[in-house]
Amino acid sequence: MRKGMYGRKIEVYTHPKYGGSVPIYLNNIGTFHATFGEDDVTLSAETKSELMKLVDETLKNRTNLEWFPVIEIEFGTNFSFSHRRDEDEKNSKSSEVQLLFERFWIAKKIDKKWIEASWSVTSYHEIHRPKTETGDRLSRSLQFRVSGKYDRNTGREIDLTEFSLPHTIKATDRDEMPKYYVPYTEELWLALNNITNRMEELQKKIIDVLKTPESRANLIANVSKLLPAPKPEPKGKNSGKL
Repeated sequence: MRKGMYGRKIEVYTHPKYGGSVPIYLNNIGTFHATFGEDDVTLSAETKSELMKLVDETLKNRTNLEWFPVIEIEFGTNFSFSHRRDEDEKNSKSSEVQLLFERFWIAKKIDKKWIEASWSVTSYHEIHRPKTETGDRLSRSLQFRVSGKYDRNTGREIDLTEFSLPHTIKATDRDEMPKYYVPYTEELWLALNNITNRMEELQKKIIDVLKTPESRANLIANVSKLLPAPKPEPKGKNSGKL
């Protein structure tokens, strides 16, 4: 494109959902132009509002997104003080375990930024007969921000441009839990739900488990099978890195 052939560049437009980076021009007779340099496509209109409709439609048609199903998992213990402040740690222990997980979709836009969309949408066309479907993921999408890195000037999380699964965000504070992003499978989703069901069942039965010597002995025997013995601390400065 010859410099100045479309007039004066007045802005570079990016659609909030479709992305893109489209220069907008205004020439000396009041005609607006937009150029898509990759394909040497030019749009023109007498008003800016008409041009922007054309640009939005073009960006939407170019947005052939590949959506990936993802599960976000938070699992860990929150920091908490002993409920008896006068006791030291060997006589009192408190641990609040949390398991949070959510499934959703992610996709990379044409401007290389990632977006996310809820798993499904439920509509109520008929009374008492809800309908759940995938729906238009792009229309309900939001920016996907999981880089774990922040801009020092704005304090906002930096947009992702490179992302692959699995992905981990380490906890940076004792009140935070690490986050894990893994590819979605129906089997994993059901397994996570099964874990929460068992945790809820344990919550209901814990008092009964502690009632008799036999039940307490059973608890002691089974707890030792839940997890392997802790590994010894690695030796060396660089040991234990993931």
